[in-house]
Amino acid sequence: MNVKTLALSIGLILAAFYQASASAALASDKIATALSMRQTNKMVGDCDLLFSNLGLRLFVKKTKLTFLLLPPYSEVICFSRDSGKIFRCPIKSFRNSFSTSMTILAAFTLEDARLKAVGRAKQGKLDLVKYETTTDFEAQQLVRLKNRELGGSSPHHLVLLAADKLPYDKRMAVLIERIYCLPKTGLIPISVRYKSVEGEEIIFLTTGACTPCKIDAALMQIPAGLKPARILEETLETKSSPEAIDLMMLK
Repeated sequence: MNVKTLALSIGLILAAFYQASASAALASDKIATALSMRQTNKMVGDCDLLFSNLGLRLFVKKTKLTFLLLPPYSEVICFSRDSGKIFRCPIKSFRNSFSTSMTILAAFTLEDARLKAVGRAKQGKLDLVKYETTTDFEAQQLVRLKNRELGGSSPHHLVLLAADKLPYDKRMAVLIERIYCLPKTGLIPISVRYKSVEGEEIIFLTTGACTPCKIDAALMQIPAGLKPARILEETLETKSSPEAIDLMMLK
């Protein structure tokens, strides 16, 4: 083999190597490390969550709504593949109208509960911050019950466990808290239970599976071809009115 032929062969080998490297890099860009979490909330039902450096994805199984919170974590994106609709809203003004309607009918909301951190607790492999309602809040609830200002299932003593050590942006907690109608802690909620003013023990939020995984980065992207919705409820507009109400009421 002469020098010219050898140089050409080396050039072809290097070109093939760089092409293979570029393809491998492109493939790795499509895969992200994530944490998969399954939660059940009394208001919205079963939810699948994915946390990653690309953002947060929360899928509500009952309504088949997907919520995205992507960097810089300033906007909530909610879409339904069934209706082909997408709703976008600044995180600072977002409220989950489905959960809010439930709390209004039940004559109580957990969002206003005043909490204090009381220590730490373990749940599985998670090391969590433990919150409880303040004595002032609990006393006020009993006064409000006596004055017939709230329903008997309203919270009296509440215990909330939240994660502060997950390797993801804590601003993701804002979306989860607002979808579930929870008190603000700024941490990822893992468990919520409370005793009502009438003494009933109520489990409001549980977390099942919590495992690291690899995901397709496309899961954290906004699908193309969706039509804008003016309000969140429009994302379910392919349903008839009775069906939409049933979905909102988790029937």
